[in-house]
Amino acid sequence: MLIGMVRALGYVYLPGWVDIMTFVLLIGTLLTRPQGLFYRAARTA
Repeated sequence: MLIGMVRALGYVYLPGWVDIMTFVLLIGTLLTRPQGLFYRAARTA
């Protein structure tokens, strides 16, 4: 959903930078949450 919002607003304000903003958002997400958005720690038995 966030990617869609960034792309929609990017086409309005900075159309030449839409792809770059999308990749920056994806890379930022991977750097801050490398385990994934919905990761749960595994239970130890």
